[in-house]
Amino acid sequence: MLVDIHGKIFDVFKKSKIMDDSIDDASENSSSLNKAILLRLNTLKEQAEDAGSVEDLQTIISESIASVSDAMENFAKKQEALKLKNKNEIRSLSGELREAQSQIKKVQTKLESAEEDGLVDELSKLGNRKGYSREIEKSHNLWAAQRQNLSVIVLDIDKFKNINDTYGHAIGDQVIKKLGTIIKENTRSTDFSARYGGEEFVIICNNTCAENAAKLAEKIRRAIASRCFKMRDSEDRLKVTSSFGVAEFTPQRRDVVAVFKAADKALYKAKESGRNAVVLVKNNKLIKVNSKQNKKENS
Repeated sequence: MLVDIHGKIFDVFKKSKIMDDSIDDASENSSSLNKAILLRLNTLKEQAEDAGSVEDLQTIISESIASVSDAMENFAKKQEALKLKNKNEIRSLSGELREAQSQIKKVQTKLESAEEDGLVDELSKLGNRKGYSREIEKSHNLWAAQRQNLSVIVLDIDKFKNINDTYGHAIGDQVIKKLGTIIKENTRSTDFSARYGGEEFVIICNNTCAENAAKLAEKIRRAIASRCFKMRDSEDRLKVTSSFGVAEFTPQRRDVVAVFKAADKALYKAKESGRNAVVLVKNNKLIKVNSKQNKKENS
């Protein structure tokens, strides 16, 4: 594709050179006409001075007019030929440029598509770690400029190693895929969700305070806990739970890494407190989000 584009652009340069040559030809044609007319006028002057009679002078003038007329006619023909040639070259050049632009657009689309593919996790179909890094930078810059609320949710599948060890990695992959679907179903279009690595996920909650992000985390936690994962070639059902940590950007905690670490610390507090829970960082304190549903699930 790139070779084709290079060839098209090279053709455009060649045609533009031909156009330059045509302009030079037109200029040379005009110069030749001027010289022919000046030459004939000088000749007319010399012959007129040597004319012996009025009849001779009339003949000289008639011949001069005919000569100038021929020169102008030839000039017009050449100009018309050059005009037609330039018109055809311009039409061809425009076509070559359109074709080159079309191919450049196709390459750009393919590159953008490849770039997008490189930002998506294959299993969960959410963003990947690279995608998260790019999006959190954008969100952080917006937060720094406008001071809109910005929170981060970090979640982890409880006892995921046991799932892989007991049921196999194929079932573990199915759990990752299903979690990706559940997260998509329960987040907003303004949120960005990504698989950060292994069984850990992260959600960027734009224009969202920590309390509302914790409510979103609790909604997702319930959705995961309420699902049963069917085992392949078996009637067994697998129950999966997840733990969540939530932190918000503040004037005191303004760094991307610091906020992620705070959310991650809250996540591990949720794990230590019995898993299947949401813990929120508020005023540098770790607060567990309690609900009747949460107590019922853990009872």
